[in-house]
Amino acid sequence: MPRYFFNLRTGRSLLRDFDGNEFDNEAAARTHAETIVRELMRNNEAASRVWRLEVCNSDRSPCFEILFATLDDTIKHLPSNLRESVTIVSTRIGSLSDAIEDVRMSIRELRATLAQTNRAPYLAAVHGRRIGGV
Repeated sequence: MPRYFFNLRTGRSLLRDFDGNEFDNEAAARTHAETIVRELMRNNEAASRVWRLEVCNSDRSPCFEILFATLDDTIKHLPSNLRESVTIVSTRIGSLSDAIEDVRMSIRELRATLAQTNRAPYLAAVHGRRIGGV
């Protein structure tokens, strides 16, 4: 049975699933992912709309991603154009958060490179991954 990994992207962080779960197919993994999203979003809908659950296969290659806003039951009463606007804004905020985090990582890597060039001690790790040091 194939193994799937469910990584949570909150905008400021990426929480990786190191264990994963086995499912018969991608459709079963998607059903499980939707359940996870609804549970994580419960009573925190407004704050978590921009979060995304990335589902990867056993090779850690992304299969699909679920934007929390798409499963937010608290906006179901809104007209479809407003729900679509919430989804678009949530997608853009998530993309912006990813870009900001990428810039932060680049700055950390640059600091590590500069420290190595200057033969200065510098050790940094993000989410357990070494990004530089002496």
